Amino acid sequence: MKHWLDEIKQRELAKKAEVPSQLWQSLIPHLPKAKNKNNYWLILLMSGIFVGGIGAALMVYQNNSISEITANGAYKNTVDKTESVSGNSIELEQSEVKNSINTLKPIKYNNGNRMQKKTQEVTAPIESTPLVSLESQEQPNEIRRADEVSTLERKKGDLTFDKVKLNLGDPIDCYDFANKKKPKYFLEIYVGPLYGFQRLKASQAEVSEWKNRREDTESNRLSYLAGIRTGVMYRNLIFKVGFEYQQLYGQLNYEKSRDTQIINVIQNNVLVRTDTITGRTVAKIHNYHRVYQIPISIGYTRRINKNSISLHLGAAFNLRTTHKGGILDGNNAFQRFNEPLEVYKSRIGISPFVSAQWTGKWKPRINYFIEPSVQFYPKMNVSNFPIREKNISPNLKFGLQFLLR
Repeated sequence: MKHWLDEIKQRELAKKAEVPSQLWQSLIPHLPKAKNKNNYWLILLMSGIFVGGIGAALMVYQNNSISEITANGAYKNTVDKTESVSGNSIELEQSEVKNSINTLKPIKYNNGNRMQKKTQEVTAPIESTPLVSLESQEQPNEIRRADEVSTLERKKGDLTFDKVKLNLGDPIDCYDFANKKKPKYFLEIYVGPLYGFQRLKASQAEVSEWKNRREDTESNRLSYLAGIRTGVMYRNLIFKVGFEYQQLYGQLNYEKSRDTQIINVIQNNVLVRTDTITGRTVAKIHNYHRVYQIPISIGYTRRINKNSISLHLGAAFNLRTTHKGGILDGNNAFQRFNEPLEVYKSRIGISPFVSAQWTGKWKPRINYFIEPSVQFYPKMNVSNFPIREKNISPNLKFGLQFLLR
């Protein structure tokens, strides 16, 4: 005998939840509409076959009936007006031939008595089952339209579904009932490496040698960036805006074959002696350009299986730029910028960029992305500086995308 707890568990597990009535009303607007295919040629062809088939069947039916009646001898299509019958001298007078199967004929009796007319029904043998039946067949069950599914709701127990346990992150291959016209919002955070290429151009021929010394002594190093941005996606279009920090890093390496350095030795606030050192000097200066900007971009995306790829075109609006380091001046002497040597702007204006983003699914409502990008800095120097400098900075962003809605 089963325990009462086992009986209750078994009944609970065997339960099936009925489909809520609200489900059908929310489901119907999102069902894919069938394509309207106007196959007029197919309709005409089938109609011709149907009409031709009925005509052929009628011809076969008519020919078969006439041939059977003639063979039986009951009557013919053409009958003489008078016909002699042996024995009782019965004279048949045939009335006009009619198209109906049943024919009425008067019969005269010439036996001395007064003439009596009797009618005799002559029936032609006809098969019990016609060759072709033109009676309307029973109409098939009417196909239910999608907007009439509400009638199924009254049939309790017909539409049931079992509770299915799904693990988070498992792919579900089913129809997407979401409104694809509704915009989707997201938030992105990212970091990545950055490398700046520097290009110098002399505005006058007199400073060409100075430009060459700077190219020999200055070099670029691997840098980094970090940022946060928000965006909206409508169909295949994406719009993004955010805040980004970039640090462009470089080095100044130079040496002097004969460098004189004077050292004053002071004790108890009294100058004791002055030492003069002459020799070769090697200097290594770290140069930093810190950029604070607002990137704005518009892009186009396409789905590739479970991933997506998008192309973006945008511009970064510079809020502030700080510079730290030094260069060699026109006299081959080391100078700090921008104090005292005024070299770079504190606001570098608008910097255009182009990027491509590969996005993949990591967790529910969280995606990862990899985004290579190239940004151009057209104006880095102050307007009166004799050597123009432009930077091109390729970078690679690694980040997470959080789906908000």
